[in-house]
Amino acid sequence: MPLADLPLPLRGVFQSGKGILFLGAGIGFNVANAKGERMPVAATLADELAQRFSVDTGGSTNLAKIAQVVEKRHGRPELLAFLSERLSGFDPDNDLRWLICRTWRAIFTTNYDNVIERAFELSSDKLQQPVPNGTS
Repeated sequence: MPLADLPLPLRGVFQSGKGILFLGAGIGFNVANAKGERMPVAATLADELAQRFSVDTGGSTNLAKIAQVVEKRHGRPELLAFLSERLSGFDPDNDLRWLICRTWRAIFTTNYDNVIERAFELSSDKLQQPVPNGTS
């Protein structure tokens, strides 16, 4: 979408480079693998974690809680290895790459994936270099 098509206040945020972007789980709809499959939503990922690590969830699909149980029982390296394998091979679409590669004061996400970093890797017109600040 051309900047000129955006509402004036939003256009100002893009042009100033002072906006803060927060990306949540919905960003997965702009991400697909080579087969065209979308990234799994939190409930699906929670179910897959529970099945892989034999966690009785009592019907819960709370990803954070299930991930905590897996981490406590099997260790953080096992959890991260599963997530890394399951969430690899997905690339952001052009719209997401355009959005992420504008100039931002900061970009925050609660997601387990590396979609933001991948968008920067794939974009030739990035206006800044990401500096991840998280724990692994």
